[in-house]
Amino acid sequence: MNEIALLMDALKSYLKSNGLKVLSLAKATSQKYVNIALRGLFWYYTPTIDYPKLMNIVEKLVSDEKAKLKLEKLGIIIVKLDEEYYLKMEVLTLERLVKEALKS
Repeated sequence: MNEIALLMDALKSYLKSNGLKVLSLAKATSQKYVNIALRGLFWYYTPTIDYPKLMNIVEKLVSDEKAKLKLEKLGIIIVKLDEEYYLKMEVLTLERLVKEALKS
């Protein structure tokens, strides 16, 4: 399984539990973008032999331009703020991902 798929699986698992709350807060405050801290996804990540920790995937993705472009096509960028990584996306992207997560 590729790194983006592993990250998206963790994100969708997180959104299945927390997505509606995050989405309603973002809409209530009229945000255009949201940042989801990657540390929030740690409990939702399923380790693999190649990537025992979610941060292994993040480090790989931030150093791979092709992977970053693929992630951007999904509407997500990885940003680093104050030494912590976040998934930044438009609220519309979050809404789409929450719907996908709740269907699965």
